[in-house]
Amino acid sequence: GQTSYPVFFHTTLADAALRKVNYRQNILKEIISTETTYVNDLRALIDYWKPALRRSNYFTDHDISFFFGDLPDILKLHVHFKQSLEDRGTDFDSIVSDVFIKFSSLFNVSKRFISTYAIFSYILNEKAQANKNSTTILQNLSKSNTFEEGRDLTSYLITPVQRMPRYILFLRELVKYSPQEHPDFPLLEKAMNSIVSVTRGIDLFTNSSRRIAQIMSNFSKPLFIFKEGRSLIDFSTVYVSQSPTPFDQYSTGTYQSASAPKEGFFYLFNDSVLMTTIDQISSPKAK
Repeated sequence: GQTSYPVFFHTTLADAALRKVNYRQNILKEIISTETTYVNDLRALIDYWKPALRRSNYFTDHDISFFFGDLPDILKLHVHFKQSLEDRGTDFDSIVSDVFIKFSSLFNVSKRFISTYAIFSYILNEKAQANKNSTTILQNLSKSNTFEEGRDLTSYLITPVQRMPRYILFLRELVKYSPQEHPDFPLLEKAMNSIVSVTRGIDLFTNSSRRIAQIMSNFSKPLFIFKEGRSLIDFSTVYVSQSPTPFDQYSTGTYQSASAPKEGFFYLFNDSVLMTTIDQISSPKAK
């Protein structure tokens, strides 16, 4: 019978081509290393910050649920995503585009957390103003952080918000440094567009939450009007005045004229309306 022998090829790459090979490998390594960091940050929020904040009585049970309720599902998904990336490796010929496409729609598990980040910030700010010991409490919790000593809560809460845009940057770099002949190239654009599409969908909810957070921050007294699914449709400036009181036959017999109109705002939401007036004496904030 015939004997077959392996054939080996040896080639020398130009410096520019070699840099491209190395850069693609480095991008793949950075995707996995930053995903590992992200998974660890999610674990820190669940395993350290959630119980620590509950023990300190800094947040109500409703606040704890609002902040941390979605994190176990987010963590579970990204552990699976990280493992899928690691299985593909970081060699030049590794293919990851289909992994991003497969997981892109699943990343919507983070939608509520990301879109309500502005509300998180509002709650933290209100807590800080209401509790004079707020800074000390949070600083002490940061010092006791068993995952990363000295790292504060807000630096963890922002990580899910930053993750999706970073995927887009990574994929854009992979498109740039993958030759058209590479088996990963044909689907990289589709992978990037899939993540962009998910991000745009999340942004719609994010913008709505930011508007509501801005409205709440203008109130002279805390009034929490955020509700999941609530969105601002329109608002306008209005002038509010009390109706004049007719002849008062039971007191002075005088005619009570209307008070001077007060400037305010009329907010139309998809499920309610809100009217505020501006306190001209103490501050420009609405009440």
